[in-house]
Amino acid sequence: MKSRTEMVALYDPNDLNPYGLEVSRVIANIGVSVRYWGVVSRAVPDDMADAARLKLAGSIKNGTLLRQITRRVVGPVQVALSIPLSSPLVLAWTRDAWDAFVFLCRASIGGRTLVVYHNPKQVRPRPGLRGTLEQRLLRRSRACVHASWMADLVKDYASDVVVTPHPPFSFAAEATPSVVPPTDVQPKQVTMVGGLRPDKGSIDLPAIARASGGGWTLLIAGPDVLTVEVAEAVRDAGVNIKYATDSMPPTDDELRAAMKGSRVMLAPYRLVTESGSVLLALSLEVPVLGYFSTALSRVVAESALAESPEELGQKLKRFLKEPWETFRLSPAQLALESRQGWEAALARR
Repeated sequence: MKSRTEMVALYDPNDLNPYGLEVSRVIANIGVSVRYWGVVSRAVPDDMADAARLKLAGSIKNGTLLRQITRRVVGPVQVALSIPLSSPLVLAWTRDAWDAFVFLCRASIGGRTLVVYHNPKQVRPRPGLRGTLEQRLLRRSRACVHASWMADLVKDYASDVVVTPHPPFSFAAEATPSVVPPTDVQPKQVTMVGGLRPDKGSIDLPAIARASGGGWTLLIAGPDVLTVEVAEAVRDAGVNIKYATDSMPPTDDELRAAMKGSRVMLAPYRLVTESGSVLLALSLEVPVLGYFSTALSRVVAESALAESPEELGQKLKRFLKEPWETFRLSPAQLALESRQGWEAALARR
């Protein structure tokens, strides 16, 4: 038998990805009171009327070393003690082994815990003590994954698994019109969002640039810069390189401006479980071209996906001349799926 949940606490220590804020909004909009614990720089949307606008003790990057250590140690403990054991604690992210240990202690004494498991260990293994503690936490919690194919993987080591589809980034989309008017879109500007790791396709950029024929600008919006070798090869292929900001990473407004000012976003991801940047692009109505994967093919149309850097470069060349619709789903569809998933996840069983 299922019963209604009246209140949850949500832990969101990620100052780059607004996923936790969007999930808080989904939960608040189904009539559940949310105690949202987020970083001090994260704004809370006005329509989260029932959200207790609590903040973590502060950014661990600011202040004296003693203050940083105190904030880091105390923050997760504050969260664990902020809600009765019978009420759910939703972990949108965990930062390190200390997070995992504190919340494992709560779960071990019967505290209802829901862990959003973004990357199953088969896709992106988590080594060391943090990985060990997170696996133990999963076994004592309800694991929330973004898609059914991920649930099949996680069931090998988590007995209670539910699918909670990723919501659209509605708050980010609503904040955009005042940032970049539609007339400011640059027809030859292509953006790439997020970290420039090899699995995110940074090493494929020279081949993509050569196959595209050049003549466009690559705008990097993330915390990293291209390696000298990759940057030189991209420029040699006739592609200009710009960065969204001089300070890394870009602010939320700078990221939205970079995406909305671009004709298309590149997503050459080789290993991805659910791309937040692709869903942000969908929410902002920015087209996406990327590689085939189970995760992306659920959202992005087959006509916008490629099997190789060369094919992706050719599709980019065609798109810059004559764009087409690149998405299979709408933000409204994602919002409905996410709401239904979280209603089921928060119900007692």
